[in-house]
Amino acid sequence: ILRFMGDPNLNGAQENLFGNYIIQRGLATPPVRDEILAQIANQVWRNENTRNAERGWLLMAACLSSFAPSEKMEKYLL
Repeated sequence: ILRFMGDPNLNGAQENLFGNYIIQRGLATPPVRDEILAQIANQVWRNENTRNAERGWLLMAACLSSFAPSEKMEKYLL
């Protein structure tokens, strides 16, 4: 997640690869879904680097389009 958000040298294909890897981990391992979402939320919260924050929000949107948070986690993401 940190590499996806913060590496300025990632090209489009590498960015897609990292994003897809994170999403695939969530799809394959339901117990880590909340952790993935929590880590992304932690990285975008008050992130002063606009570029990194935008990438984090894009990753959050892609993850939430692929899998839902648990009921416990859902209220924290609202």
